[in-house]
Amino acid sequence: MKKALIIILVAMTAGIVLVTSCKKKENENVVINDYNGVILKTIDGGTSWIALSGETNNGLESVYFTDANTGYAVGGNFRYTSKQTILKTIDAGTTWTTLASGTTNDLQSVYFTDANTGYAVGYMYNSYGTYNGTILKTIDAGTTWTLLSNETIAPLYSVYFTDANTGFAVGLYGTILKTIDAGTTWTTLASGTTNDLQSVYFTDANTGYAVGYMYNSYGTYNGTILKTIDAGTTWTLLSNETIASLFSVYFADANNGYAVGMSGTILRTTDGGTTWITESSGTTECLYSVYFPNVNTGFAVGDGGVILKTSDGGTSWTLLSSGTNNYILNSVYFTDVKTGYAVGQKF
Repeated sequence: MKKALIIILVAMTAGIVLVTSCKKKENENVVINDYNGVILKTIDGGTSWIALSGETNNGLESVYFTDANTGYAVGGNFRYTSKQTILKTIDAGTTWTTLASGTTNDLQSVYFTDANTGYAVGYMYNSYGTYNGTILKTIDAGTTWTLLSNETIAPLYSVYFTDANTGFAVGLYGTILKTIDAGTTWTTLASGTTNDLQSVYFTDANTGYAVGYMYNSYGTYNGTILKTIDAGTTWTLLSNETIASLFSVYFADANNGYAVGMSGTILRTTDGGTTWITESSGTTECLYSVYFPNVNTGFAVGDGGVILKTSDGGTSWTLLSSGTNNYILNSVYFTDVKTGYAVGQKF
């Protein structure tokens, strides 16, 4: 439960009580036994969605496909340290198998560089009230996973690789990690911020973006967008007008990018991040993930089972029917313009 729980725990430690508008956060005050993972699929470009059988009681945070048939979903249950999940399908979502990861740590993001090699990141919250960042790697299409060494105590929320060897992971306290040897070693980069970073995306080997938020003393949020043009060596804080937390970033090409977040926020840039404009989403639900299968067609998902679609490069967005308003959808991924998946949990 990446966006919700970390904010609440940090606030509790500081003796602050936060009131937020995201169901991920609100649910932390509700007694629920399990998060009841949800996997949805569409084969008609989002017009209709069906619920697939994922056989997990844990919330799912991230979904990724290596081809039209093979995909992975990861997640966990923050309330129970033994409830971590990696699921795999080899038949386009019809059936899902639970994989053994070798860890009980909560997993937040999954990314594959080829059919066999993949990474998952997350965190462990221990009895001392501190965190340990988690990075897992597989080289056999998920059959086995190895816990990689890293020196961060920050939870990690997103992972992205620009090639087989070079990858980035971002997380709490402005943490940005980089590897240039396929995960064997990870270096902490200077992000220039202590703001929480929720998502990272690169458009080429040198140009990348990270988004997140800062919670300030006035009890409000400021959205954060960082950019690098030198493969992560330096990061620049970009100007944007939103006070909403940002949870996901995606670029359809080198210039056209999108960031989504709290209260239905959708930001769009057409100049590689120099300027960002706020688009009308038609919802006030929090949005946790955005994905574009091509430059014109994009999807965003979030609280209340909300699924949005654009067919004009993000200028206008249409609310699609997920079939329920009792879902929190955390991640969306399309294998082509018609076929897509969204994962999350029931509440």
